[in-house]
Amino acid sequence: MDYANSNNHLVYLDRVRDFVAEDDTRFVCIFCSSREKSHHILAGMERKLNEKLIAVNVIHVHGYLKSEEKFYLIRIFCERITVPHLQARILLATPAANVGIDNHGVTYVLVLGWTRDLCTYFQQRGRCGRVDGQNAYCLLVADIT
Repeated sequence: MDYANSNNHLVYLDRVRDFVAEDDTRFVCIFCSSREKSHHILAGMERKLNEKLIAVNVIHVHGYLKSEEKFYLIRIFCERITVPHLQARILLATPAANVGIDNHGVTYVLVLGWTRDLCTYFQQRGRCGRVDGQNAYCLLVADIT
C-alpha cells in the first residue's frame, strides 16, 4: 500500500486532535518512518487542528534538520525552552528523534507504520507513561499486507 495515498491514518489524527483538545496538559508524540510520510502527516494534523480551531502547534523533527535545529525543537517540546505564543504539545518525528525526548507530560504515542526493528518501537513507546498513576496510551498503526 502506498502510504502517501492512504487516508487510513486520518481517523487516528482525529483521535490525537481530540485527545489534546480535552486537556491542555496533554502531550502527544507521533512517529512515522520517513520524512516524506511525516510531511504528509503534518499537513493532515494541521488541517485537523484548524478544522476545530484548536490552538496547538506541531513540532516537526526529521533527519534532514541540522542537529542544532533538531535539539532546539525537541527542547521546546520538552518545555526546556519557552517560546511565547507557542503551544507545542504535539511532536511529529521520524526515527531521527527517537532519543532525547524527555517530556513527562506525554500520555499518548502514535506510531504510524512499522519501525525498523523492535528496539526502535520500544524507544518510541517509552516516550509515554512516565508519570505514576496517570493513564498512558501507545497505538501502533501498520498495514499487514
